[in-house]
Amino acid sequence: MRYEGYNGQIVADMEASTLTITREGVVAKVNFGKGAPRIIPLAAISAVRLVPATRVRNGHLTLGLNGSDAPELGLALAASNMDTVLFTSKKSEIFQQLHEWLLAVIQHHAELGVDSTAHEASGGRPARSQELSEMVAEQKEKSAERGARAQVASARNFGNSSSVSGPLFVGQSHESGRNATVTLWPDRIERVKHSSMASWSNVKQDSEVTPIRAVSSVGAKKDGIINTKVTVYATGNNIEFRFAHAQAMQFKNAIQALILAPPAAPVVQVLAPQNVPDLADQLIRLAGLRDKGILTEEEFAGHKAKLLDQ
Repeated sequence: MRYEGYNGQIVADMEASTLTITREGVVAKVNFGKGAPRIIPLAAISAVRLVPATRVRNGHLTLGLNGSDAPELGLALAASNMDTVLFTSKKSEIFQQLHEWLLAVIQHHAELGVDSTAHEASGGRPARSQELSEMVAEQKEKSAERGARAQVASARNFGNSSSVSGPLFVGQSHESGRNATVTLWPDRIERVKHSSMASWSNVKQDSEVTPIRAVSSVGAKKDGIINTKVTVYATGNNIEFRFAHAQAMQFKNAIQALILAPPAAPVVQVLAPQNVPDLADQLIRLAGLRDKGILTEEEFAGHKAKLLDQ
């Protein structure tokens, strides 16, 4: 299968179990010269990252090799990275399919115990490894710091407001059979499993929602050389997710920030004195507030006593 990108092409050879990146055209020659095709064994791929394209900005797909995560690259660095291919918005769909297929391949190899460090890629233009590594490391560090501050700020703001902001985290949980898209909102965790061409399951899309108020704690434990297992302990149910190491820590830290955020003060409706015939209605409304968890048992008893004393 051939995937035509903006500054290169990716060919997936199932018989040889390889990906080959070739650089053709003016844009590719500017950044890569006349380097040999980059031949990458599928078993060497340990991670893959997709940055979607927009109408005004190219997207890119980046591979992580030999047990490493796929680096987070800005567009300038992505254009010169030998394990990255840029693509336009018109090619978004086919590169999304390639991304999903590669995630399934990585998961399959992990389940078989394939060691990605035992396989080497060959060819391609030599990377400016030292300069690139330093720039990527600095970029990742700054991004992590900004992300942590934003997560804590969002959690605190949510604790003092009834409005729900955008998602704090979106990632792919690598699960047996099918991967799942996990979205963390200030008030809930959503896990959606999609049927796809890259999946070994024919089950239709299904979803699961866990309210943050039901979560008591969260833990993380390394699960192989690629993934970390994150366990969310919720009322009556423990839920497990499997992310690449960096994503796992982002997910865990975001949930922990929500758990530790100060809770929103409950809004309790103050009941004005009513006529005696409406007393039963007021007691029913109070009981409803208690059953919903807005009033504690002690608060319910206090309001009830005041009504009965009128």
